[in-house]
Amino acid sequence: MNAFILLFIALATAEEIYSPFKRSCVIQSRINTITAQTKAIHNKIRADEQQERNLNDSLYYLYRDLKYATVAEDRARLELEIEAIQKKLHSVRIHKVNMLRDIRKETDKITAPFRDSIARSNKIERHVGLEDEGNFVDERLKTQATIKKVTSQLANKYATLAAKVAAQSNVAKAAKKFNNDAAKVQAFVAKKAEAAYTKVHSKIVKAISAAVENGVARNNVETVAKTAIEQIVDKLMMKVAAQPSVEAADKVAQNIVKSQLKQIKKNVKKVTPKKVAKKSVKKVVKKPAKKAAAKKVVKKAAAKKTAKK
Repeated sequence: MNAFILLFIALATAEEIYSPFKRSCVIQSRINTITAQTKAIHNKIRADEQQERNLNDSLYYLYRDLKYATVAEDRARLELEIEAIQKKLHSVRIHKVNMLRDIRKETDKITAPFRDSIARSNKIERHVGLEDEGNFVDERLKTQATIKKVTSQLANKYATLAAKVAAQSNVAKAAKKFNNDAAKVQAFVAKKAEAAYTKVHSKIVKAISAAVENGVARNNVETVAKTAIEQIVDKLMMKVAAQPSVEAADKVAQNIVKSQLKQIKKNVKKVTPKKVAKKSVKKVVKKPAKKAAAKKVVKKAAAKKTAKK
């Protein structure tokens, strides 16, 4: 009888006993939602990865067969198939990137230890990472420093390349516009290069900022940043490939130098040495004439004085 009473008391007070595993309904609901959503997204990512592997295998066989095709019709058909598969592969990769961003966004809606527990249970550690020791502030500061460093490096690299492209493409135009005036050509080209640098730098910074806005693991910052600016870099590389050769740029520079030398020679010819010689002769001849006139005046005065006497 006493045992039944003790059991009844224990069951009645069980709700008020502290337990580290108990959570409020708000957090438990959030944990359940995140677990279900991350698992669904992870399944989509796995499907994308499998499709990507299948498409890469198909491309491997098509490229191998392309080496052995000698008939133009066969080569054309193979090239069409390769182009179609490449388009599919690109769309699959874009979808995979979007899913990776979504899974990270969902996982970051709750913090450790629940976040790590969800990541381990759904086997998504390689996509979202783990909070090593729960030092969130330090990890966030390190991640921000990494984002700033990678953004600065990539923006400066490709903005400098854009400035070089702009300068090289505007040299010939400026030389023609300003009639090979070196100072004006230099100022015009520098202005265009500066504008190109600022434009590309701003685009890259905005693209990377948008890509990491919803969170990113520190070891994935560089990959995410390069993926974000892929289109900008591709367009820039197309411009680089379309630029004239170094020999063409050297010819433009040589033409500018030649025109400057011609202008200097013209300026030198304007002041001729003959005119200077004539002026100097006239000055030299005039001085003795004045002295002779002065002597005549003195002689006349002396003759007048002797006549009066």
